[in-house]
Amino acid sequence: MYLILTKPSMIRAEFRSLLLPISKRNAMICAVITMLPLSVYGYWDCWKYYYTLSLRDNKLIVKYLFPAREHEISDLGSIKIAIETEARKGLVYRIKLVTEGRSFTSQQMTRKEFEVNRQALTKEIQKQTDLTR
Repeated sequence: MYLILTKPSMIRAEFRSLLLPISKRNAMICAVITMLPLSVYGYWDCWKYYYTLSLRDNKLIVKYLFPAREHEISDLGSIKIAIETEARKGLVYRIKLVTEGRSFTSQQMTRKEFEVNRQALTKEIQKQTDLTR
């Protein structure tokens, strides 16, 4: 955006007359105003939803991307797997893990990905809880 505002010659010839070059300072202000909400949304999306689940030492490890952090769920028998749907870019699904006092929600996925992931997660949790009995 910054380059388009400061150097309209970079855009297609038929659209050049629509934009007049502006100062670099004003272009930077416009670019920041435009990119800040998008950056905040992206960061919030990464903060709120987990990216990776793994089993280690009979514990479910829930990992987040930004900021990099992880949570351990030691009582696998208390985990309830719920479905969350959202009408963003079509119908998308999320896996929500609910434990005592906490919940963890996955990134969005298609219905097929949701079914595969939910079945694999249920199977692994069941296998781990059977081993500990």
